Amino acid sequence: MLILHKKRYHWSAWEKLIVIAYHEQGHSKRAIANKFEIELKQVREWITNKERLMKVSPYVQKLVLGTRLK
Repeated sequence: MLILHKKRYHWSAWEKLIVIAYHEQGHSKRAIANKFEIELKQVREWITNKERLMKVSPYVQKLVLGTRLK
């Protein structure tokens, strides 16, 4: 049995904002997920975190949610 895995890709804040702008042009979240080959959950989270994404540097790939445990 052959199992295909998607390659993981790290989206920068700038790329995420491009996806959000595509949504604001009137495209559905599901259509966006299919077009960019990402999960629907990712699209929803990025739209929710739009304000935070706009504040970070364009090359940042992960929003820091808190401090790490030592």
